[in-house]
Amino acid sequence: MPRADVEKYLASRHIEHYAAYYREGYTTYELKIGEDPGNLVCEAWQVYIALEFNSSDKLTEVHIRKTGTCL
Repeated sequence: MPRADVEKYLASRHIEHYAAYYREGYTTYELKIGEDPGNLVCEAWQVYIALEFNSSDKLTEVHIRKTGTCL
């Protein structure tokens, strides 16, 4: 699916997304879906759906990503 179509879909449903760059030649959109609660040694982790597009702007991967900090 082309990135322009994904952008139209997200905009039509008022879904916030942010561009991130994890691999050279790929653009990733992150859509926050929640938080994984923290504990004694970790802060709460942000949970995202990641939509990865290749250099020709085609959607190539969809997966869940978590970011956070632990001691």
